[in-house]
Amino acid sequence: MNDNYEYVFFKYLYKKLELNKLDEYLISEKIKMIDQDNVENRISKYFALENKGNIDLFTDEDKKIFNQVFNDKLNNILEDKYDEAISFIERTYQDYFHLNDNLEYKYFGPINDSFLAPSNCIVIGLNYIKFDIDDNNYEEEIERQEQVIFFVLNYIQNKLSKEKNINLASLAYNEVSLSQPFVKI
Repeated sequence: MNDNYEYVFFKYLYKKLELNKLDEYLISEKIKMIDQDNVENRISKYFALENKGNIDLFTDEDKKIFNQVFNDKLNNILEDKYDEAISFIERTYQDYFHLNDNLEYKYFGPINDSFLAPSNCIVIGLNYIKFDIDDNNYEEEIERQEQVIFFVLNYIQNKLSKEKNINLASLAYNEVSLSQPFVKI
């Protein structure tokens, strides 16, 4: 059921933030995607929800609604219960993802400062292939690619976060970072 909640939440967020435009931009900039078969919750070519949550902070009534809405096949939720699911998610996602806990920061990846994000944020991961470069100008291409990634991460955190009134953080993951053990907090 948690997987269903997180999938529907990210589908909603992907549409609300219009991340499809950033997917298209990254494709136009020839940023290579990580094979989608190896990454969970793929709605986007590049982006994934990094937050994991649970219903510990839900009221008894919300736990009951959660079970009624999300204890079903994902297709049934998307087809028959989507509006009800979105209404519930909009009301409960901060509790579900523990965005109001006392931690200032959380790790969303390997133990490395590059994967720290404020604990009150929804974290969008940008997954891409960094080191498979066909170009003879390797260093120039790495720099160009890093500028594109930096632009997209800042666009999400600084522009979309304010425009959509959602606390967002964005982190970049590549084939090396994704192969490292992730911290589960």
